[in-house]
Amino acid sequence: YIGQEAVAVGLQSALEAGGDVKVIYLTHGDYNEIASIFFQKKPLLIKSDFIKSGQIRKKEAINAMSVLRLDQKNLVFLGYPDLGTLNIWRKHWGETKPFRSFITRINKVPYKDDFSYGRPYRGENIVGDLEKILLLYRPTHVFVTVPFDLNTDHRAAYLYLHVALFNLQGKIN
Repeated sequence: YIGQEAVAVGLQSALEAGGDVKVIYLTHGDYNEIASIFFQKKPLLIKSDFIKSGQIRKKEAINAMSVLRLDQKNLVFLGYPDLGTLNIWRKHWGETKPFRSFITRINKVPYKDDFSYGRPYRGENIVGDLEKILLLYRPTHVFVTVPFDLNTDHRAAYLYLHVALFNLQGKIN
């Protein structure tokens, strides 16, 4: 398991060596009730509250990466549902209805500036988006969370990425 400090050091080392580093965000982390109560002094109640929370979390990610000297153009936000991607993995492929977030009541990526804007919450869409990103940037090294991470979205990221890499065997180095 790679801790956050090790990731930061790895990013900085790659940048110092002239590497072209990209960071992919599967979700915005839009269901962060505790942070909303603490910082905004109110609970998340309606769809627009969750979207606003996701936009705030995106800005936080951009600011955090700028501290590591990683420009916003090197960050790719997909915008899939926080706390929903493992459920999508398990139940929402092919002809099934897209996943509808219990939290936001949304069934497609709502963030207009995101790579996946408007894409229905289905497993093949997440895999397809990762495949497009991998083909676009052709990375030489890919780092992802471990499959036993306690965060369900982190576990799902591992699963989706491995399917995308399997599908692209022989097409990227």
